[in-house]
Amino acid sequence: MKKLFCAAILSLCAAACHNRTDGTDSTDSIVGTYGVEDHGKVEPFVKVDVKDGKYTLSEFHSGTWVPTKGDLRPFTKADLESFTKTKVDVPVDGIYNSAFALIHVPKGWTDGSLTSKTGYFAIVLFVPVELEKL
Repeated sequence: MKKLFCAAILSLCAAACHNRTDGTDSTDSIVGTYGVEDHGKVEPFVKVDVKDGKYTLSEFHSGTWVPTKGDLRPFTKADLESFTKTKVDVPVDGIYNSAFALIHVPKGWTDGSLTSKTGYFAIVLFVPVELEKL
């Protein structure tokens, strides 16, 4: 339920503005479709594509993919260190805008109570959400 609430909030926050960032080799691992587990079933959540050399982010809402709005920027190791308030010693790839971050770390990465079993997670309204790449 918490994950669905975060997805709904993402919809509202991401509708505020629209922009894209240039695609770079360092975040190619981010391109794809991601889902969240809800009662044992993985439901589509977000999709990252590259269009005209720029990353685009869409969310799955009411059975269709809806492009989000927001200035997408690369998410770096320094950004993750700022979020976790600790030193991060693993590779970090990702993208983010004002309301959402999609982060790729090694599978099993942990920092205190934050653990990513799949290596992919989102931060929505400062709450980490485990993702599965579909």
